[in-house]
Amino acid sequence: MCKTLEDAPSVPVPNIQIIDMQSSDWWSISWDPIPVENVNGVLLGYRLIYYMSYRSGQEISGEKQKYTIEFDPFTHYYKQTNLFNYAIYNFSIVGFTSAGSSPAQEFQARTCKCKEVLFANSFIKDPFVLFDGKKVIGNFVNFLQDMVVQSCDICNGYSSKFSKLYFDRTKFGGNPVKNSEFDLKLSISNDIDISFPIYGRNGYEIATNTSFMLIIQSPGIAAVQRDEQNADVMLTKMILKVLNVWSFLLISYVLGSLFGIFFWFTDQFINPEQFVIGNALKGILSGFWFAFITMTTIGYGDLTPRSFFAKLVSIIWFIIGLSLNSIIIGFIVTNITTVTLPADFIMYDTKVAALQNSFEYKTAVQRNSRLHNESYYKTIDVMLDDLQNGNIDIVYIDVYYLFDYQKILERRLLKVAFIDTLNTGYGIVLSGSTTALLTEFKSFIKEKSVTLMKFTQAFQTRLPALKTENTQETIAYLYTKSSQYKTSLICLGILLCLMTIFGLCMDFIKQSKKNKIHNKLNITDDIEELVSNFRIKFNAVAEQITQDHQENYVRLFNLKKRYYNKSDEFSEIMSL
Repeated sequence: MCKTLEDAPSVPVPNIQIIDMQSSDWWSISWDPIPVENVNGVLLGYRLIYYMSYRSGQEISGEKQKYTIEFDPFTHYYKQTNLFNYAIYNFSIVGFTSAGSSPAQEFQARTCKCKEVLFANSFIKDPFVLFDGKKVIGNFVNFLQDMVVQSCDICNGYSSKFSKLYFDRTKFGGNPVKNSEFDLKLSISNDIDISFPIYGRNGYEIATNTSFMLIIQSPGIAAVQRDEQNADVMLTKMILKVLNVWSFLLISYVLGSLFGIFFWFTDQFINPEQFVIGNALKGILSGFWFAFITMTTIGYGDLTPRSFFAKLVSIIWFIIGLSLNSIIIGFIVTNITTVTLPADFIMYDTKVAALQNSFEYKTAVQRNSRLHNESYYKTIDVMLDDLQNGNIDIVYIDVYYLFDYQKILERRLLKVAFIDTLNTGYGIVLSGSTTALLTEFKSFIKEKSVTLMKFTQAFQTRLPALKTENTQETIAYLYTKSSQYKTSLICLGILLCLMTIFGLCMDFIKQSKKNKIHNKLNITDDIEELVSNFRIKFNAVAEQITQDHQENYVRLFNLKKRYYNKSDEFSEIMSL
């Protein structure tokens, strides 16, 4: 009996059958035995060598980890489980003897992209996710369902050929609808495939071994502050700012009183008519009045110092008073200017409130804000209450949390003072096996960008307006169009009318009293007038009679004189 030397099988393993794309975590192969005439010795078994060459549609670079499995010569089927989804595995199977292995041919086996059943957790966030009493609904829900169907593609081993995303159940029967984003983040695990909607930005790590994917771009994070430019607040602050000068005014009036005493003391003896001599109360009051009108540069001129020392003190006080008056006016103008100027948006060392464990909270921490940790905020209304009460200075919250809050903010005298644009928005967190589909999901989102844009444009009117401040516009509004201005104008008009009516009534009453007194004195006045007229006429008649008597007397005298002259002439003639 002759025995030849043993050699390796001379032909590859025949009729290799690949069963793949049946599941996301297994594939199987079968083969026929190597023909006896080609074994060239004693067949010890078969050897399977496989490695992953592609994952998530990307070729794996670098040295690849290979796995080797040996079978006995009677095994012609193998199912490899616990594989990665959305992967391509390269493999080869050879028969071997003690002398070597048969020629190898390399094949590829694929796993499905997704599991047959996927589970999603969510929390109710208008307008992305709504609840109709039984299940979650909304455009966001429909969008995710379409995204899963299109991105996961066909898997031959599934009953419907496509993966299905469930929103109303979990893998272990729990409630998938959470009360808040904070609770939603706590529920993220490998047993939950998709969690939404979650606020963040691309690259933001919510939990270990998860991927965040942005779907809806947000305008940014809103900084809500108290509306210090509100007309009511501004008027109140202006009044308070003006009243803040009381301490300096007190000093000015004390100095004015001291100089008033000097004026009275130095001028009372020379100028007692104005600065009453010997009367400290009236004299000091006159001195203070002179000091006040001198300081304010009014100078009515009703009081004038005459003595040398009083004039010297007046010069000194004029310089001091003018300086004090300028300081007071400058202080008031500066305070009013600070009221009308908009405040800068600064988060550093500012008391800030943000939702617990949110992206905004972490961003505020990074900016060295003073987080108000006495309350771990879970709702926006609690934060707005604290802001309104002055416990915090800024509510740092995504703009989409402020849907339909415009009237609420106005009623609370709050405003959106600043939008912090950080390329953030609402998206989904992929966990477990779905992280492999990040690229596919992004492609789907890019393809649906027009649809998403229309979706966001549909609710833009529900967002609160950003209140930008302009000093001139603010002042113009305050003194022309504000309700306070209109109310003040109406009240002053009413007051003017009332004062006018009051003045007319007082004048009417005074005139009525005067008429009554005049009626009582009418008889006396008439008698006095009659007597006066009689006296005037009597005097005139008496004067006329006297004048006529005098004229007649003169005329008689002249006649007598002429008579005597004629008699003398006649006597002389007779004597001749």
